[in-house]
Amino acid sequence: MQRFCADIKPGSGHVNACLEKHAKEVSPGCQAKLEDDTKTAKAIIAEFFGACGSDAERVCGNVQHGEGRLLKCLSRNDYALSPQCLAQVNRLETARQKVKALEGKCQPDVERLCPSATHAGELLACLEANRAELSASCKSADPAIASEAATLVDTVDEMTSEARIQDTVAILQGLNTVAFSRNQIAFSFDYFESLANKPANVDVLTFSPLFVFGPNNEFAVQFKVPVAAVFPYADAPAATGVGDINTAFGWAFYARGSIRQYAAVALQWNSATEASVGAPWLVSPVYAIAVGLASWVSLTTEVSWVKSFGPLDHYPGVNLLSLRPILVFNLPSTTFIAIDTKLGWDFLHEIFVPVMRFQGGKLIGRDHDLSISAWYQLSLNTVSRGDSFDFGVGMAFSYFFDW
Repeated sequence: MQRFCADIKPGSGHVNACLEKHAKEVSPGCQAKLEDDTKTAKAIIAEFFGACGSDAERVCGNVQHGEGRLLKCLSRNDYALSPQCLAQVNRLETARQKVKALEGKCQPDVERLCPSATHAGELLACLEANRAELSASCKSADPAIASEAATLVDTVDEMTSEARIQDTVAILQGLNTVAFSRNQIAFSFDYFESLANKPANVDVLTFSPLFVFGPNNEFAVQFKVPVAAVFPYADAPAATGVGDINTAFGWAFYARGSIRQYAAVALQWNSATEASVGAPWLVSPVYAIAVGLASWVSLTTEVSWVKSFGPLDHYPGVNLLSLRPILVFNLPSTTFIAIDTKLGWDFLHEIFVPVMRFQGGKLIGRDHDLSISAWYQLSLNTVSRGDSFDFGVGMAFSYFFDW
């Protein structure tokens, strides 16, 4: 703190942010402390939501998160809580009372030494930093004893916004966008009717692993390997084989509050000799921004340009610019509904290709590490149906994990 954050007063709320900014330069002991604090906060979030996630959505779904409002709501409605959630609420209420008792005994010291402290953890850090100047009454209360209680209180008060962001990002991963934050292994099964204005129906089974790297999960590599089966139509025989394999490299270059920005470049391989199954070489730069509009809804807007290159062989060329707004609604019990619209302009055929997908699903598991969803997709005009399909349905299963 003296070396990197000397101009920041303890208790101001910015010391931890300053230390995190210099995390690679601080001493090993300080670095270990910062990492330990992060692990502790994550453990508290996982434990609390494992016990109270459903109760919070059911009983306090309309309560704005942060500043202790969620805990107050759960406390007021303790008669409606499950036993495991009630135990967590009682534990955290006891911690809050312990912090308040300390504040009562140290009130003159707080006003004199730490007037800008806004959170329990900041208050304790300030009192500890000024231990030599504390009054006898405050020293007898021993601020260090309340440190665990302060961590619990602060984490629960602030955790829900970050947890909501993680839930939203997990949903977006299931919607197949460049938005990412966690490693995942996903399987999806899709069915398309009347492909390219022909009586040809297609089944596609896709395996999509995503690996996230970097200290802040800012880089990602994704592989999509589909196996497609085209049913016979007219004089064309049935065809089965590996479809349009994709490799994507992503970068989460901005993350603050409820806003996330991403950039990626994807390469589609020329992976099959049958035009009805595979596709040509494609390159696609993508930009996306995800914004949490409220605790229950987020908007992600993705812009991409898909361009074929190299020898096309049997495949038609591709030159498509698309705008893709995605609205995600978080519902009670960690269920969700997404309206995923792709508005594309095909430069080769000079046509507008609008496609809309409706998807619903649920996050399950203690850390919301499993996602199950189903979707229905349709082309919005007759021209786009001739270039793509009439409609499609499918389902997906994703498993999220940490290194």
